[in-house]
Amino acid sequence: MSEKPTVAIRANSKEQKQKWKDAVEESEEYDSLTHLIRKSVERELAGAYDSDGGGTTAQTDERVGELLTAVEGMQGRIEDLEGTLADATDAMYAGGTSVSEETTTAVWTALPEGAEHATTAEGVAAGTDVEPETARVALEQLAETAAVKRIEFEDLGEPDDDGTVTATWQGREIPIEGARDAVKRRNPLWFKEV
Repeated sequence: MSEKPTVAIRANSKEQKQKWKDAVEESEEYDSLTHLIRKSVERELAGAYDSDGGGTTAQTDERVGELLTAVEGMQGRIEDLEGTLADATDAMYAGGTSVSEETTTAVWTALPEGAEHATTAEGVAAGTDVEPETARVALEQLAETAAVKRIEFEDLGEPDDDGTVTATWQGREIPIEGARDAVKRRNPLWFKEV
């Protein structure tokens, strides 16, 4: 058997040697002090440490740059998709989707009068043969002609025992039935302006 060449290394101080031993004990990567020193030399020769001793490589920097570029590209595509979705939604409500005059009249007739009886598109549809989505489109058409008034609420809180939520509008408290579910879906509340 050939004998392995030996390289003697001396620590600069007892504290330095203890620091190296502590590093071996705290790490699962190194079996011994000798193993720590061998690995450190191999990494240095492989160029794993930059001139500042920060432990990064040009290869790592390049990979980080590639990842950053990919993330920025995905962010741009997500923003484009959000814009496209917003445009499609606006187009649907603006005129690309419309309902017949007969349907609009049925929805208008089913609308409650006054803010104290405000309801959702689903609430209006419940009193007609019109589907809730169709009622929503009809309400948008009516809102464009100022035939109905819309009140937007962000959060009305939990419903009372009777299933109503109390909202404040122009200084008045208005009980609105089923509004909590409607607010969660960001549906407006509708009523005929009297």
